[in-house]
Amino acid sequence: MPKKEWNKRRIKYIQLSSQKFILQYWKTIVWAAVILLLSTMQVNPHQPKVFWFGLPHLDKAVHFMMYFILATIWISDYFKIRQICSFRSILVIGFVSTFYGVSMELIQSVFTTHRNGSLIDALFNLTGVLAALYLFRYLHFYRHILVRVITLNRYDTDS
Repeated sequence: MPKKEWNKRRIKYIQLSSQKFILQYWKTIVWAAVILLLSTMQVNPHQPKVFWFGLPHLDKAVHFMMYFILATIWISDYFKIRQICSFRSILVIGFVSTFYGVSMELIQSVFTTHRNGSLIDALFNLTGVLAALYLFRYLHFYRHILVRVITLNRYDTDS
């Protein structure tokens, strides 16, 4: 096979595999884009800080939830495609999600003049990712028990 034709096939394979990746992980990609948008969005610096719902540091809960949702969506997409999640794949998803969170904090501190990156925000990002990983691992581990209990309860109510 000539080299030129081989390169065309390789490019076509890369295009198809990237399209497949985008179709399979579109929810994860969209949520990561939302996080990027929210992390770099300009806020009014002259507006006084007002606590949402009267709660101080509610932004930390927002950081936790954003990365909890990111990791949950990513694990869900991965599990839907593969039908199984190994401990290693869960760790990789957790590491990349955490790296993304730390990167967002670095982007805020280096590339924007209106936002400040914070180590505490990065820790809350990490905490959200770890909570999602733990929740998935716990639910995945006990899933067969839950399915059996639900099935047994269904047959008990029929008789």
